Amino acid sequence: MKYILPSISLLLATSANAELIIHESKPIIKAVVAPVETEIVENSTLAPTVAEQTSVIVPVEMPPQAVTTVENVAAVADTASERRILGLAYAENAKPFVVFAEAGLLGFGVGAGFSVNSYLDIVAGYNGGKYNAEGLDFELTSGMKVDQVDYDSKVQYLAANIRPFAGAFHISLGLYNQDINFKGQYSPSDFYLDDGERPEYEFNHAIFDANTVGNVKLDVSFDKKVLPYVGIGWSPNLSKRWGLSTQLGAMYAGEAQVSYYPENGNTSVQDIDQTTTLGEALRVEKELFSSSLKWIPVAKLGLWIRF
Repeated sequence: MKYILPSISLLLATSANAELIIHESKPIIKAVVAPVETEIVENSTLAPTVAEQTSVIVPVEMPPQAVTTVENVAAVADTASERRILGLAYAENAKPFVVFAEAGLLGFGVGAGFSVNSYLDIVAGYNGGKYNAEGLDFELTSGMKVDQVDYDSKVQYLAANIRPFAGAFHISLGLYNQDINFKGQYSPSDFYLDDGERPEYEFNHAIFDANTVGNVKLDVSFDKKVLPYVGIGWSPNLSKRWGLSTQLGAMYAGEAQVSYYPENGNTSVQDIDQTTTLGEALRVEKELFSSSLKWIPVAKLGLWIRF
């Protein structure tokens, strides 16, 4: 009897199926161990005859939603920290929108932009200014001054700021819709003249008596309204939201429309050496002036904020 009870306990322990569940991020594996066969011998010490244990490995597929891997956790975290704007993914703390104010040769302006990514911004804005002054006494040369200036500028633009190094430096390419007009007036001046000298104009290397010619008008405008623009800029951050911007470039206008004419309309006045007329000299000056204004300079300084 004392040998039978231990044998029964061993039989019960080994006759039950033992399951080993291995929890990993892979499908769960079950290990099934076959029961152990024992032989009870009376009137002897416990001498079990154990058959070889047989283990069968059975892979069990788990539903996809039940398997959570490190990669899945990271993907869920990334998705939770992103937002989408215009179909583009951004981190929650990203500030892709920008508004700015600027001032420069084209006047004062405002604009807005959108950062497509770290290498590209799309910006649109408006610049305008008007300056009108009469009674100036700005001496150009001895005997000649500018005493009237009328400048009017209205410009709208759309541009792409390309950041090749994903930093503050950028190359700007765009289109400017311009309406720029400039008017000025030359007048005789005796500010730098010695006693007995008479004021003189010089047009196309010919010298004219300024008092005989009188006031000379200058008008400048541009026929082409939509002009291509190229420039470079620097827009460093002052903080996470604020920053500065600078822009230096030019619009290609082809040729400017220039008018040079005497206010009294007398273009037949001869120069002092009697080699040419005022009309002919002003015609050459107009052509030189027009060809020199194929590119309209642009220079700006601004302040921007991101949100």
